[in-house]
Amino acid sequence: MLEELILCDHRMDGGWLSALSYCSNLKTLKLHCCKVLDSSPGPDEHLGSCSTLEELHLQQCQLRDKQGVRTLFLVCRNVRELVFGDCWGLDDAMLLLLVFVGANTFYSVYVSYMRLLHF
Repeated sequence: MLEELILCDHRMDGGWLSALSYCSNLKTLKLHCCKVLDSSPGPDEHLGSCSTLEELHLQQCQLRDKQGVRTLFLVCRNVRELVFGDCWGLDDAMLLLLVFVGANTFYSVYVSYMRLLHF
């Protein structure tokens, strides 16, 4: 019964985010130093979601890949607490997606030392 998963500088690709829905007891997901979240996650109908996930922590992650960030937010759409720490690359469109996807579920969003992209 995996309740917390921490991935540091992962090099996974090719739809690994869709596998998170099989972690039926996952409560906390922490991603550290990730350069790419998932550049080819596959179609939305195959994603599923982590219904028990309560916390999502992104620390020193590069959030430039819109598809990967979008997929992460969709898979983790039930998260109650979102923590960004020293991440960079989030732009206005991704922030709007974050608000749109999580508006009904977020209890708190913490942001520390973010570098945003301005277009």
